[in-house]
Amino acid sequence: LYSIFTSGSTGIPKGVLICHRSVIDFIDHFTATFHIDETDVIGNQAPFDFDVSVKDIYSCLKTGATLVIIPKSCFMFPNAENHVTVLIWAVSALVLLNRLHGLKYKVPADIRTIMFSGELMPVKQLNQWRSYYPDAAFVNLYGPTEITCNCTYYEIKKDFTEEEQIPIGIAFPNERVFLLDEEDHLVTEPGALGEICVSGTALA
Repeated sequence: LYSIFTSGSTGIPKGVLICHRSVIDFIDHFTATFHIDETDVIGNQAPFDFDVSVKDIYSCLKTGATLVIIPKSCFMFPNAENHVTVLIWAVSALVLLNRLHGLKYKVPADIRTIMFSGELMPVKQLNQWRSYYPDAAFVNLYGPTEITCNCTYYEIKKDFTEEEQIPIGIAFPNERVFLLDEEDHLVTEPGALGEICVSGTALA
């Protein structure tokens, strides 16, 4: 279906090929998990060569939701006229809007769900967003490009201190996420270290 170039942690760009089945399977579970339907308006910020946009585009195609492409010029002065209900953004984009103090001028009232991924969300930045949207659902998404966007999610239902890190949560229903040690044995002990591995239909 598409190829996205990513360097991941290696710094060496590689093309990742994602098939139709993987996107269909992931989006089926993604939209069901977060109750996205035809009444939603998804505010797209991610460029279409970045896999964050896959969730925007195909969630709309799956459910009949509306996709609104938000230009960077709106980060300083957010536009409430499009009635955006769902944000699925990279952490850096949410942080940028905070640093531009965009929400101090206007807080679009219809946003009900804010999901973020791509890097570690600083708790200070999360708490600023939560102060503007105390009733919205906030979700931390995790996963590399090679597993079709995301393999785990964590719904934030408690307060975090700035010393804490936000968990990556639980696996989406179509994927199995597990830890392996240096000998590729399954790690099952709580608190033990291991490499995060994923299996399932969403693999590239």
